[in-house]
Amino acid sequence: MRSLNSTFITCLFVILSLNGCKNSDKELYSDPTMPLIKLPVRFTSFRQNTTTPIYSEGYSEIFNATGPGCVRSIWFLRAENKRIEIIADNSETPQVDMPLESFMGILLGIEPYLINSAPFVSLPNKLMKKENSGMPGYTCYLPVPFQKSCRIRIYGEAGSDIAAMINWHKYDEGTLITKLRLHVSHNVKKPAPPRGGTMLMADISGEGFIAGIFQGVIQKDNSDDFMYHQGGITWLIDGETDPHAIRGHNLEDDYGFTWGFHNVQTPWFGSPYAVFTNLLKQEAVVYRFMGPDPVSFSSSISMRVGTRDDTTETVTYYYKKEGSLSPTVATPIKWQITGTFPCKTREEFEKSEFPENITGNWPDTIRIEDKKIKVNNINSEHTWINLHYLYCTPAWTPIPFVEQSVYAKTTIVSDKNKSETLRVAFDDWMSIWINGIKIATLYHEDNFKSADIPVKLKKGENEILLKYANFSKLPNNRLWAFSMVLN
Repeated sequence: MRSLNSTFITCLFVILSLNGCKNSDKELYSDPTMPLIKLPVRFTSFRQNTTTPIYSEGYSEIFNATGPGCVRSIWFLRAENKRIEIIADNSETPQVDMPLESFMGILLGIEPYLINSAPFVSLPNKLMKKENSGMPGYTCYLPVPFQKSCRIRIYGEAGSDIAAMINWHKYDEGTLITKLRLHVSHNVKKPAPPRGGTMLMADISGEGFIAGIFQGVIQKDNSDDFMYHQGGITWLIDGETDPHAIRGHNLEDDYGFTWGFHNVQTPWFGSPYAVFTNLLKQEAVVYRFMGPDPVSFSSSISMRVGTRDDTTETVTYYYKKEGSLSPTVATPIKWQITGTFPCKTREEFEKSEFPENITGNWPDTIRIEDKKIKVNNINSEHTWINLHYLYCTPAWTPIPFVEQSVYAKTTIVSDKNKSETLRVAFDDWMSIWINGIKIATLYHEDNFKSADIPVKLKKGENEILLKYANFSKLPNNRLWAFSMVLN
């Protein structure tokens, strides 16, 4: 027995050794701010210091290294009126190209404020004279991995100052690191669309995950109370491959607050700047970082936030596998939407309404008896049609209509007569017609789901008509969107 045990232990040691358990250069650790970024435990530490002015070319190159490696932290001084550009692995376009202060979470031209989050820290110098109080030290802890190379430039007025300190790790030659690269999407609207509208936060093709978001709002419209009751963020994910969605309540809920924004900060969510004196003066900058709960996507993600006509700025940080793209799928782009119609029961849903009887394109307005019903012409995003902001309550929070149905119409062109599969993803009820013939009525009672429907297409144009109903059911009681792909 002792001999057998000895033999077993020896064999186990050999197996473990063959699998690399003793090869420390194969070991990885999760980044403390972004755990989905896994980096080698073997590295050499370096620091790049820069105290040079912006050159006549209009920029100062504060970092240029060949890989494999990873930027672990970036510290800036005198970041005002500058732009940051980050290019990893000789990309044709920068992964980051935006105002430096916005990159660091200082939004809307507001005097720099304290930020104390996991990935970003801004420390205003309160000992300086007032005219210099807007020159804090900024530090970014978002990892910037690179396999071949990484270049960081700061653009600004020639002769202006920039100071930077970059701590980075260099890995052994030949080490293969994560394929995920840091990207940032930056959007500013002055003003944003009126209440009930949306503003794009990110439109991403490929595979990766959302790392965090900043949003700043300065109230300009005082006609409908609170600026933060805008309807929140709608996340439409993987329409090409595995459609699913995230739908919240109000903007303050998306960022972890309730009933407004409060000047408080945590590592993962907070409001470093908040002003609420009365209904006429409301301003805030809020953030949420998804270290503990990242939102992943395998083919695409579209993020839109509800707006009022206030000054609004958003910054979305994400990591994407370089070279990954959304697969090409056949999906209708142009849609017409009209409604709504009462729909509390299946009998009401299955009742024929007048849009079913109009062939061809609908006019801009459909007249029926003494009523006028508007027709909306919209385009899909990554196979998705989002109805949330087309049909919502007129109250101070734009909540989508429930116990209502709409009709949607589009056209698919086929090169020949053939059989295909129509994949639709939705919540709650849907009926489908192809060229005037009803082919399916589907009821999803408990959740957002996909369905595959066999269809026959004729050569040339094929008209698709949908009837789609929305109800207040958990967990997606505030989601009113669908996805369509032809396989």
